Amino acid sequence: MRYIVGSMAALSVAAALCAPSHAQRTAQPSERSASAAPVKVEPALDGVFGAFENYPIVALGDAHGLAEQMDFYSAVVRDPRFARDVRNLVVEFGASSQQYVIDRYLAGETVPYVELRKVWNDTVGWVPPPAMVGLVKFFAAVRDINKTLPPDRRIMVWLGEPPLDWTASTRDEIMRAGMARDTYPAALLRDQILAKGEKALVIYGVGHFAESPMLKGLLDATHPGAMLAILPYAPPFASPGCAPLLPEVTAIWPEPALATRNPGGATAGQGGCFTMSMPLMGPPSGAPGPGGPGPGPGGPRGPGGPGVGAGRQAEFAGPGPGPGGSSGSGGPGGPAGPSALEGDGVLFLGPLEKLAQGPQGPSEALAQGRYLPDYLFDPELRQEMKRRSDLVGMPLLPPPPGLAIRKVDYDFELDAPGFREHIERIFAAHDRDGDGVITDSEYDPLD
Repeated sequence: MRYIVGSMAALSVAAALCAPSHAQRTAQPSERSASAAPVKVEPALDGVFGAFENYPIVALGDAHGLAEQMDFYSAVVRDPRFARDVRNLVVEFGASSQQYVIDRYLAGETVPYVELRKVWNDTVGWVPPPAMVGLVKFFAAVRDINKTLPPDRRIMVWLGEPPLDWTASTRDEIMRAGMARDTYPAALLRDQILAKGEKALVIYGVGHFAESPMLKGLLDATHPGAMLAILPYAPPFASPGCAPLLPEVTAIWPEPALATRNPGGATAGQGGCFTMSMPLMGPPSGAPGPGGPGPGPGGPRGPGGPGVGAGRQAEFAGPGPGPGGSSGSGGPGGPAGPSALEGDGVLFLGPLEKLAQGPQGPSEALAQGRYLPDYLFDPELRQEMKRRSDLVGMPLLPPPPGLAIRKVDYDFELDAPGFREHIERIFAAHDRDGDGVITDSEYDPLD
């Protein structure tokens, strides 16, 4: 996903993980010898909930657009252990200015689709907005779960993108908000989670889990060792060091597997899995000029943190699996950051060649219908997105070649009045041959 502002830095966590399973099953050899082995491999859900026994914050580094990973997020919140033991989520793919909207939606209230979609469309650092089908389904999954829970036990989703009123903001205000894409969630975690003795699952692009001035580094400065970060085994990350672990991992597949370091264990061989390389891409010609560091908004109820613009990379190139989609954000036009990422956990969702992503950018993801069709096919939203792009000096993402927008991909229950009608209108206007697929020849330019 293209970022208005972006960054990438090394991810460093020194942590241990202990994850007893709640299921009755025979322990695998890797689990029985976990105390002696440098690396522990186990079913991912057990590993994540085991981590919460030792860490108040567990972070899943998002590859932005990986279908299997988005499905895993829904599996985590559907597990009874989440509502019982954790309850809080802090996510990058929602605008904090719309926190009241998502609160109402997740509480089971009736929220029209045109209002609900502001949750993902009003984010600061995503171009196009993170309207990925898997993430929208994730919100719907939390809503379904909350309907079964008493009000005081419902899952709370905290939207981590800094607050911004897109209807009235200037370019400078937009850029300042972009500079707070790490200070804001760091303050949120301090003030709303750690200060209250609670726990939270964090879902953010992997680049945010690096040293200061990124999210994890900012949190480590005040609460060292509070966060355990898990990297994805997914494109475009180069992870040849994971090869020695694959025999144990494949014994768990198709269920997702999690590999974590054991404290004090040797890290030779298997430990190399936790250092991954990632391609870097700088701003294209004509991108906005350097943005200086500056204080961004603080947490929801706390003071602002330090400015985060210095020494950070602008990443305009790519959604999803690309560097722009996996990293954090910062001052546009800054120098490139390091390409190495290091963590204490790796999430294995399946063989790299079978993951439903590949090395693709925003055009490919849009063309394949991984996003809601609004960005391309809703004239009102398209016009608003162009206005926002013009404000920050970036082009609107053009209609991609190879369109194959399938109606069946949006055949899910969002429980937001107007959503189904919205999809029907789009296909009625563009699917000229009525086969349920909108192709290049059927697309009418809206800009």
